[in-house]
Amino acid sequence: MQHRDLYPDQYRPQIEALLSEIGLESCEVLVVESVKDWAQAVGIPEDDPFRAAMVTIRSAGSAPTVVLRRHITTDIQTSVLNGMEVRGFLEEVDRLDQPELFLEHLVLHEAAHLLLRTQSEADCDDWAFQHLAGRFRAPDGAA
Repeated sequence: MQHRDLYPDQYRPQIEALLSEIGLESCEVLVVESVKDWAQAVGIPEDDPFRAAMVTIRSAGSAPTVVLRRHITTDIQTSVLNGMEVRGFLEEVDRLDQPELFLEHLVLHEAAHLLLRTQSEADCDDWAFQHLAGRFRAPDGAA
C-alpha cells in the first residue's frame, strides 16, 4: 500500500458524486474530527476512538448520513485493512494499494449498509469490492 494519510474533505465532490452514482443522491456527507465523539453526541453507541467511518439515518424520514473521520491516518487504514483480512478478504485487500482506492472502498462499504440493509461487515466489504472502480483521484497537493 502506498502510505499516505487521507483527509476526506479533500475528496468531498468525488464522494458525493459516487453516492449519487449508486443511488444515494440524498445522502449527506459529514466529515468530523472523531466518529466516536460525533456518534456519542447524537446518541449512537460507539466505543472505537479510531473508527474511520459510519453510516446512519438520524431520524425517521431523514436523509442518510455518511460520517467520515477528518484525518484517516495510515495506522487507521492498516487497522481497517487488517479487519477485512480477518473477514476473509486476503486477496481483495491487495486491490486497495492506493489511498484513493481505500477511501472509495470505505465509502462504498458504508453505502452498502444502506443499500443492502445489513449490518454484516463481510457482506458490505464484498459489495464494495464488487463496485470498486478507481473513481477517486488525488486532490492537488496530495503526494
